[in-house]
Amino acid sequence: MLYPGLRIAIRSSSAGGRDPKLLQLLGKTRSSSGSSLPSSHIRLFSNTVSIMSDTTKKYNFVVFAPDYTDDECLSRRLAVRSAHLANAAHLHGTGALKVGGAMITPETYTTDSKKMIGSTMIFEASNLEEVKKLIENDVYYTGNVWDKEKLVILPYFSAHPLP
Repeated sequence: MLYPGLRIAIRSSSAGGRDPKLLQLLGKTRSSSGSSLPSSHIRLFSNTVSIMSDTTKKYNFVVFAPDYTDDECLSRRLAVRSAHLANAAHLHGTGALKVGGAMITPETYTTDSKKMIGSTMIFEASNLEEVKKLIENDVYYTGNVWDKEKLVILPYFSAHPLP
């Protein structure tokens, strides 16, 4: 199965119920061995396709990721920033990253030369380990920008809906 927990309901008016063109659009066609989508994942109706999502419970987690304080840390951050932002955009697109951004020094937040000193993020995930893996795969973590000893991931319950 392409996505664990994802079920596809195929509704078709064709005689056999499984419209080959519709299956091809979904990326699944009957193979020479006769296999196709498992019957437990197909429901037949008429002329529409609907998708039922995974019903796994999701939770919010806040991440506090301060940068290392050595003189070269800002250079390391800037060297990989575009890759970090591309990954963040991808995670936001999937719904895993709800919001995130750089922490700025109190002395520079009103100036044009903001000094970044870390990151804060809110993730939506099934469990803490899932968020930990996302953080540990981020280029700021692998590139020694975020201080691994000071990084904190905690469950988070918002008083208001998140974006």
